[in-house]
Amino acid sequence: GNVMWSYLNFVGYGGPPALSTDGHTVYVTGTNLVALDAVTGAKKWTYNATRGWLEGPPVLSSDGLKLYVSAGFYSAGQFGDLFALHTRDGSVMWSYLNFPGYGDPPALRADGNVVYVTGTNLAALDAATGAEQWTYQVAKGWLEGPPALSPDGLTLYVSTGFYSDAQLGGLYALRTNATSTTSTTWTATTTTTTAGRTIETSVMAT
Repeated sequence: GNVMWSYLNFVGYGGPPALSTDGHTVYVTGTNLVALDAVTGAKKWTYNATRGWLEGPPVLSSDGLKLYVSAGFYSAGQFGDLFALHTRDGSVMWSYLNFPGYGDPPALRADGNVVYVTGTNLAALDAATGAEQWTYQVAKGWLEGPPALSPDGLTLYVSTGFYSDAQLGGLYALRTNATSTTSTTWTATTTTTTAGRTIETSVMAT
């Protein structure tokens, strides 16, 4: 339990860090993203977000060359940005900007080809270029990220939150092999009646 090193007083919420695939670098997010030597804590580079705050932990590609990180900001509404960065120096490879949401951390498909980001919609992006492949829009509320992927990469599970006289939620299973708007495998919500409050439940297969 002895302290080897510390990196203190960075501006942010102190979210979980991420470790590089080779174990040599640890990444921490706040208003900036900082890459630190995992052995010494020495700073390697910093990525300065242009607005908002970075949501951790960042997600690394399996080859260790790319780092995906989301930022949330408020500008007449809650919005997010997603950035793909070079792990060698923090330079931006591509960005996906101004999606409605909270800038929750993204999820990367196991083959490394697609990255998913959530907000009021879910967007599937080409991991190499950031090009949008498809989007899914829930009927109400917002999507809570990051989504979870099945081991074969064919099903994506994502939760929703919404307010309807109470704080409620839902769960969706989505097929990931769509080329436009994705199809729903099933949805699950909850129904109870408590103190006059009705919460609807449905399970639907398509």
